[in-house]
Amino acid sequence: MSNPDGCLSLAIAPFGDPHGAIASGPLAGGATDCRSITVAAGRYSVREGGHNQAGWQVYTRAGEPVGCGSDDCELPAGAYTLLVENSPEAEKDGTFNLAVTDLSSTEGCAPQINTRWDTPAPLRTQSAPIQLDCQPIDGKAGERLLTEIRGVDGAPGEGDSWIVDPTGAEACTEDSRHDGCVLQGDGPFRVLSTRDHPDPGSYVLDLGRLSDPVGCEPAVLSTFGTPGAAAASSRCRELTVTTATTYTIDSRTLADQSVGRGAYGIDGLERCADMRRCRLEPGKYTVIAPVGRRVALFTTTATAGCEVQPADTLAARNGNLASETQYDCLQLQAPAGARIALTEPVGSAVTDGYVVDSTGRDQCGWNSRTYEHVVICELTGTAPFRVVVHQRLDEPDGSQYHLTVTRLDQATGCPAFPQSDFAAPGGVTVALRPERFVACLAIPADGHAAKETLEHVRTGSIGSATTLAVTADSDQTCVGREGMAWFEFCDYETGKAVTIFVIGSADTASHRISRRDMTSTARGCTAVTATAVGGISGSGTVPDASVIRCFKITGATSDRFSINARDAKGSIVASVFAPNGDYVCKTYSETRCLATGSTGYQVMVFNDPGTGTAGAFTLEAYRIGGAAGPAPDCTKLDSAYGFGPLTGELTNSKRTVCVAFPMKQDKKLVGQARNQVPNSLLPIFTPYGTDSNDNCTSYAGEDGRFDCEGSRTDFWMQSILLSLPESGETSLKYLLKAECETPLCGGATFGVTGAAPTSAAAGVPVAVSLNGKSLHLKDVVRFKAAGKPDVVGVVKSVSADRTAASVTVDLAGAAVGPRSLVVESFAGGSATLANAFTVTPPALVNTKAPTVVAPVRVGDVVKVNVGAWSPAASSYTYQWRDNGAAIRGAGAATYTPAAGMVGRSLSVTVTAVRSGYASKAVTTAGVVVGVGAAPKASKGPVVTGAYKVGKTVSASTGTWAPACTSVKFQWYLAGKAISGGTKASLALTAAMGKKAVHVGVTCARAGHASGVASTRPVTVAV
Repeated sequence: MSNPDGCLSLAIAPFGDPHGAIASGPLAGGATDCRSITVAAGRYSVREGGHNQAGWQVYTRAGEPVGCGSDDCELPAGAYTLLVENSPEAEKDGTFNLAVTDLSSTEGCAPQINTRWDTPAPLRTQSAPIQLDCQPIDGKAGERLLTEIRGVDGAPGEGDSWIVDPTGAEACTEDSRHDGCVLQGDGPFRVLSTRDHPDPGSYVLDLGRLSDPVGCEPAVLSTFGTPGAAAASSRCRELTVTTATTYTIDSRTLADQSVGRGAYGIDGLERCADMRRCRLEPGKYTVIAPVGRRVALFTTTATAGCEVQPADTLAARNGNLASETQYDCLQLQAPAGARIALTEPVGSAVTDGYVVDSTGRDQCGWNSRTYEHVVICELTGTAPFRVVVHQRLDEPDGSQYHLTVTRLDQATGCPAFPQSDFAAPGGVTVALRPERFVACLAIPADGHAAKETLEHVRTGSIGSATTLAVTADSDQTCVGREGMAWFEFCDYETGKAVTIFVIGSADTASHRISRRDMTSTARGCTAVTATAVGGISGSGTVPDASVIRCFKITGATSDRFSINARDAKGSIVASVFAPNGDYVCKTYSETRCLATGSTGYQVMVFNDPGTGTAGAFTLEAYRIGGAAGPAPDCTKLDSAYGFGPLTGELTNSKRTVCVAFPMKQDKKLVGQARNQVPNSLLPIFTPYGTDSNDNCTSYAGEDGRFDCEGSRTDFWMQSILLSLPESGETSLKYLLKAECETPLCGGATFGVTGAAPTSAAAGVPVAVSLNGKSLHLKDVVRFKAAGKPDVVGVVKSVSADRTAASVTVDLAGAAVGPRSLVVESFAGGSATLANAFTVTPPALVNTKAPTVVAPVRVGDVVKVNVGAWSPAASSYTYQWRDNGAAIRGAGAATYTPAAGMVGRSLSVTVTAVRSGYASKAVTTAGVVVGVGAAPKASKGPVVTGAYKVGKTVSASTGTWAPACTSVKFQWYLAGKAISGGTKASLALTAAMGKKAVHVGVTCARAGHASGVASTRPVTVAV
C-alpha cells in the first residue's frame, strides 16, 4: 500500500450534487479498487454507496492505515490512498460508488435559514446515492433543535441528519431521554443530511427550535364527530393550559403512525410519554406536526359532540370516520358496576377505541393488534361512561362503522334457547342486519349442563357470525370463533342463568344457533363397542363446521384409550371429554390422544375448516392398556437390550399395531419405525408414556428414527402405536426396531436359573437349553472345572422374552467330570450354576447296525452279526428279545427259538464294550420266527401179522428224530385211504382180498412241520 501504482485520482466532492467527483466501477466478491486523494488538513467525510458488501480504508503514502470513524476521517495535509474492498462472502459481483467531502467547506451548501416553525422545511433532491447535503442555520449555542428526515408526504424518511460546527465536528449534544439536541460551541452551524436510498429521489429536512419556539399557530381543541384541525402554514401548534388537565393528542396517519411529536415545554423538553393520556400542568406547550396535518386534541373529560346511547342497547351505533384524527363518542346507559360487551360486526372491525368514566379514567380499550370484534369491560369508575372510537390506521378515510354496546349482566327480552340433542339438527334461527347485528338468547339457571356445545351456521348464502356466552353474576364467558359455521365448547356454572349473544357480520342474514349437552347425560351420542387395536370403532359424516358428532366410550378408570378421528383430508378433529365435561385431550392431523382415569368419555367429532372441508370419517378408540398392564392387542416386548426388527403390514382392515415394553428412568432406547420400502411414506408413530418427560420422541424426516427415555418416573410401561397414514394409503409394510444404549433397559436384571441336559458324553457337540432372565445372543457360556481347560459354548438363539437360550457346546477333547456353568452377560456381570453339568465318557459309535442271521426257525440255533463299531469294541454282551421283551437267561451270542415263538419277532440288543468308553447298546431289527424242520424217521414203521383175509395186522411207529409229540396212522387199500383206518392195527376183510395194503405214519412235533413215513404195499391173500 505504500506509494501504490494504478490508483486513479479522486477530486474532493462538494456538498449537494457531487458533479462527477465520484469514483465508481465494478467490484467482484473479494476484489479491491483504489483511488488517490490529496487534501488540506481537516475533517473529511468518506461515503461508499454501491451494490455490494464493501468497506473502505484510508492509507498514508507510507502504507500505514489511518484511524477513521464510521464515515469521516481527521486527516493532516497530504496525499492518501483510499482502498475499497468487496467481501469475499459476497453472493454476487457488485459495483461501488465512492466520494470524499471536506466537512469544513461550505461549497455546495444551501443558503442559511432560520429555525422558526413557520419557515417551510427545505426540500432536497438526491442525484447520487452518496450525496451529502448541507444546510446552514442561524442557531445559537444552548438552543435545543429538532432535525428529522421526512418523506415528501410528511412521513418519516430513510436517512440521517446531524449538526456540525465550522470544522465539521458534531456540535449538537443528544440525550436519549429527550427529543432533539442542544447546540454546543461556536457557530455558524450547519445541518448535514443524507438520504439512505440507492435511487435518486427527494426528501424534506424538517428542523426547528424546540426551546422558546417561534412561528407556532394556536392549537385548536377538537370536537367529537369531526376530524382534528390542521395548521395552514406552521409545523408547530401552541397549546395554552390554564388548569392541570389530561389531553389526548393524535396526529397519526397511515404513513406516519407515531402518535405525535410533543407536547414540549418552553425549554424544549417533552412532557408526555403517552400521547393518548398526556397530563399537562398550567403553562404553554408546543405540538409538532407537518403543515396541513390534522391533529386531534381534546381533554379526556371532553363531552362536546358525544352522543347518548339509546335505550335499545342492541341497536347499533352507526357512523363514518372521515380521517384518522376523527374521534366519535357515545355516552352509555350502563351504571357503575355493570359489565358490557362492545362489538363490531364480524369481519368489519374498523375502529380502535376505549371506555372512560366521567373523570376520564380508563375502563378498558382495544386496538387492531389485540381485538377482533368483541371487548368485554367491567365498569368500575364514576358514571356516566363514554365510549371513544377512532379509525384504525390501516382503514381508509371515510370508513363506516357499526358498534353495539350491550349490558352482559342485565340482558332483557331475550327469547328462550332450548337444548338440542346430537341425533337431530335442532336449534333456533336468528335474523341479523347491519343496524342490528347482535341478538340474544336466554338459558335458565336449571336448563343447562356443566358443559355444552354452542353452534352457529348461516342458513343462507351470505353472512358470518360468532357467539358469546355469558353466565349471570359471574366473570365466566365463552367466546366463539367467527365464520359461516362454527361452534365452541362452553363451561357453565351450575345454578346460574346464561345469556347467549349472537354477533353477525354487516349483512342481512339468518343463522341457526344450537346447543347440546357434552357431559355423560348427553343425548343422541353413538355408543362405541369395538376397541380392539387396528379396527374401526365408529364412523359418520360431518357436513359442515357447525355439526358435531358425539360418541360415548365406556370402560374402567384404569383403562387407557388411544383415540383418533381419521379422514382422507386431515380436516376432521375429535375432542375428548370426561363424564363431567372436563376436557381430556384432542386428536387432529394424525395426532392421537390418550384418555384415561374415567369410567367413560364423550368424543366430539367435528370439522376444522382451517385444515380442509368436511366429509366422511372413521373413529378409532383403541383400548391399549388397563389395570393388568398393556392390552392383549399390544405385543409385549422385552426391552433389556432393545427389540426387533418386527415387521408386518398395515391395511384398511388392520390400520394400527401396538407394542408395549418396560422403561426405566435414565435409560435410553434408540430405534427406527419405518416403511420397509426405502424413501417411502412412514407409518404414523404415536408413543404413550407417563408424560412428555418420560416418553418416546420421533424425528420426522429422518427415516423414522425415534428415542425413548425418561427423567422423572422410575419405571413405566411404554406403548408405541404404528398407524396407516391418513393420506389415502391402503397398505404399508412396516419395520420396527430399537436398541438399548446402555443395557439393561426397562428395569431388567440378568440371571440364569437352569440348564438341560445336565450331562453329555465327551467327544461330540451337544445342545444345551438355558433358562434365565435377559439372555442375549452375545452372552458367553463357559463350562468350567478346576484345573481343566474351559469349554466355551455358543448361543445360537434366544427366545423373544429372553428367558430361554439354545447353546451349542463342542465336547471334543473335554475332560470327563462335573463342571460349573458360568454365563457372562453381554450387559456385564455373570451368573454361575455350580456343578450344573457333567461331561461323561465318550460312547462307542455304531457304524454298521448288528443283524440277526437267517434262517430263524424253531429249534435252530440263531446267530447275530454284531455289526461295526468305532473304535472297535473289545467285547460284546447280548440280550435276546421276544417281541421286544427281554428273554430271561438269553444272554449268549446264539439263541434257539422255542416252539412258542413261531410267528413272533426275535431281536437282540448288542452292547459294545471298550475300556475308557461308555458302552453302547444297539438293538437289531426283529425277525419273525418260522416253524422248525419236520422230524425224520431213522427207522421206518414195521407191520407184523399175516396179510390174509380174516387176519389182523399191526404197525409200529418207527424211530423219529426229533422225537414225535404225537403219532397218527392211516391205512391205505389200493392206494386209497381206508375210512376209519387210523389205528395202529387193521382187520383184513374179504373186500380187501387180492388188493395191496400199506400204512402211513405221521410224526407231529410242536413248532415243527410233521414228518411222514410209509410201509411197502403188500397184497392180501384170500
